[in-house]
Amino acid sequence: MQPLGPSSPASRTRWRASLSAGAPDAQPTPVRASLSGSGAPEAQPAVSSAALALRDPELRLLFGNIVLYAVCYNLQAPVLPALTQSFGADARQYGALQSLFALAQLLGGLLMGPLMDVYGARWGLIVSFLSGSSAYALSAAATSMPLLYASRIPTALQHAALAARIAVSTKARGAASQAALLGYTSLSYSVGAIVGPVFGGMLAAHSLRTVSLVAAAGSLLSCASVALWLSPASPAAGGRRGGHAPGAHKLSVADFARVASLPGVPALLAAKGVLSLVLSLFHGVFALAAATHFHLSPAGTGAILSATSVVTMATQALLIDWAASRFPARSVFASCVATMALSYAGLACARGIGAVVLCLVPMTVSSCVLFTVNTAQLNRAVGQGDRGSINAIDMSVSSAVRVFSPALGTWALYTYGFGSIGVAGATLLTLLLLSVELGERRRGR
Repeated sequence: MQPLGPSSPASRTRWRASLSAGAPDAQPTPVRASLSGSGAPEAQPAVSSAALALRDPELRLLFGNIVLYAVCYNLQAPVLPALTQSFGADARQYGALQSLFALAQLLGGLLMGPLMDVYGARWGLIVSFLSGSSAYALSAAATSMPLLYASRIPTALQHAALAARIAVSTKARGAASQAALLGYTSLSYSVGAIVGPVFGGMLAAHSLRTVSLVAAAGSLLSCASVALWLSPASPAAGGRRGGHAPGAHKLSVADFARVASLPGVPALLAAKGVLSLVLSLFHGVFALAAATHFHLSPAGTGAILSATSVVTMATQALLIDWAASRFPARSVFASCVATMALSYAGLACARGIGAVVLCLVPMTVSSCVLFTVNTAQLNRAVGQGDRGSINAIDMSVSSAVRVFSPALGTWALYTYGFGSIGVAGATLLTLLLLSVELGERRRGR
């Protein structure tokens, strides 16, 4: 097994070094990137990631718009089921609406990623906000289920989070800074995800359609702010419009295959697939299990989910940046996967909702760290010209899993009980940890 770096505390290879793979604008030098990290030591940034996020006006603009983006999307969370019922739809039709959205996101993400490599993150944000506004306006105007289905089509181009990832990556001052800024991007979305449903419920008391109209107006506001205040010349705007620079893309399966096969990328994507499946199995059935197995009221379920969001926000704001400066990537990965596996083992043994909540806390913290680390490693494993494609592939993995995981989780819940979700998660996570450890041992020979 190869050592992670010098033994001296002052020079030890840490998480930021493990994610580093060359200058942001250059194509990556072929390196052995792995789930547990690799690379050369990197100097401590002169300005902390938190200070950079607060001082940089473009980062403030990006994070603020991600908050608004999440608010607009989540405004409809408590309203969409009632809207479908007003058209006489049943649970099956509502599920079909959700599946259509997931499919649109999957296909659209694979299209938008390479286009953002060519035209830039600024272009991607503007297109995303316009697409979101169109979708919300169509929802407000819908008078039947076919029209409501049609409102999901523009969401194929609604990928502001993807565009923000690309823009933030250009602002990072090293690998640790990149991981922290990606964490703040997720934190921004989490803030909107908490605020949105609350305001959505309040607006729904006035009118179901008012919710969609407010979301459409909010998206237009985001579009205008990016168009006015994010300069096309800014590094965060990105883009290689000439089409001749390295990394300029053709929208082809072969190009996606090329990016997905870069050194270290297949293992990182495989890990993201396992983590997404494990989390989706749980979250896809939690509300149902809370009601049917633990006899929890909707208000109680909502309170637990809100508390989970607060834990996620705290992790993104406080833990990721702190861990990035102190621990090797291999230790972070192994400890987080092991913590998740133990949490799922606890779910398998849970007999009451209190035990489930106790398992949720470490599960939420460890999964939040793992997803952020994984995304940062993927961005560092490719050159800047491929970051749109790799982020699109990354997000498509989670979208693809969400297409079938709710049905799989529901089947397991009603066939084998709630404990089967915990058994499946603990087993998959243990296998993931063992496969990474075996891979590291082979590479260390």
